[in-house]
Formats: sequence, structure tokens, C-alpha cells
Amino acid sequence: MTRATHPHHPDITDDMWGGIDTIIDRHKDTPGSIIAALRESQDTVGYLPNELMDYISKGLNLPSSSVFEEMGPGSGEHNSPFGQ
Repeated sequence: MTRATHPHHPDITDDMWGGIDTIIDRHKDTPGSIIAALRESQDTVGYLPNELMDYISKGLNLPSSSVFEEMGPGSGEHNSPFGQ
């Protein structure tokens, strides 16, 4: 994925997008790696906004619904900044 395809999000810097691209590249050919990719991306950004989850799903060539399903209760993932 390239910088031109990064969605705009005020909390995600260019350096963070670079790290996320590295995470996606590392996991895109590994079946079942969605949880690892989400956790590493959350560690990079601090949470998983919807735009980022859509981006990850495209990078892993998965339907968005697969990524959002992993965000269920008890997943330990957060789709809003802490404290909000």
C-alpha cells in the first residue's frame, strides 16, 4: 500500500502509516494473522479507528466485516481513544 492510499485521520501520522504498512506487509500472506495485525496496529496508533480497520482489511485482502468481527467484546482491542 502506498502513502497515496492512506486515508486521512488526524491521530495517525505519516510515520505511523509507515509502521502500519510494515505490519500489513508482514502479515498479509499468513492465514489467521488478523488479530496480530490489529494488536500491532493498535500498539502503533493507540487505538483502532474505523478508517484504520478498513485500511488493514484491504491490506490483508479480507472483507471489512472480518476485521470488525475481531473487535467484539473481550477482544482487548479499542476503536476509540482511551478516555473517550
